[in-house]
Amino acid sequence: MYPHLFSYLEQQVTPLIAKQNTRFRPSISPGERLAVTIRFLATGETYRSLAFQFRLGETTIGKIVPETCDALYEVLKGKYFKVRKTMIQLTISILNSWFTIESRSYV
Repeated sequence: MYPHLFSYLEQQVTPLIAKQNTRFRPSISPGERLAVTIRFLATGETYRSLAFQFRLGETTIGKIVPETCDALYEVLKGKYFKVRKTMIQLTISILNSWFTIESRSYV
């Protein structure tokens, strides 16, 4: 991933994934949260492997990845993901693709 793309994504998701430091320990930075998530999505590595690589706990990784994926989806859905407006549109789309597949199978 290009550094400028990573920076762009980090700026977009930081408000959604940033945590506050406590008296007991500093929080995991949004950049590190994003890096863990991107590594997971790109490689499919196990949480155990990621925990070893990033020096974080498996449970922590298990919380970071879904939270960051949700944040990425929220930030990018309007621009990059087509979201169906209603359940009826989704049903019509599924039926259209189903009938298209069925009609091709008889040819």
